[in-house]
Amino acid sequence: MPEQYNHIKTLWYITKTEDFNGSVVGNSNYNDFLTNPFTTVTESIRTMCKSPAEDFEYYGNGHTISYYGIRIEPNNPLSGVTLPMYKESFIINRPEGKIYCISTYPDNGTSDTTTVSKTSWIVTGGTGIYKDANFAQIIYDNDGTIFGHTYSRKIRIFQVVDV
Repeated sequence: MPEQYNHIKTLWYITKTEDFNGSVVGNSNYNDFLTNPFTTVTESIRTMCKSPAEDFEYYGNGHTISYYGIRIEPNNPLSGVTLPMYKESFIINRPEGKIYCISTYPDNGTSDTTTVSKTSWIVTGGTGIYKDANFAQIIYDNDGTIFGHTYSRKIRIFQVVDV
């Protein structure tokens, strides 16, 4: 069955920025967790940003994105899964509403930074303008060649309907 993608909102954030010494550093409040077997597990929160046209200016406390992510390495040949996977969820809090999304995707990275160029997300809940959303897509620009800022992210939120 064909689908129609009704665009609801485009949002932006960055995961790293330059500090006062010119070093690239993370810009979130975060917690790391110990696991067995060891892997990267992080829970973080940061402010959302304005668009690249507005130099990714931070919005502040009223516009946040909170992530929970775990890298799952292929450590059991009986699982049938042979690629490293990243399982993540995020919650966005903004004045116009809240949205909760989840995704699992192949990613060969070794830190809490996604290394793929694009991911798809299932929206499992939303309020305000996001109440009818059911799909999100994130485009990652780690090297700054797409949006003009390293470690920038573009989130496109949609309502997908069968037509």
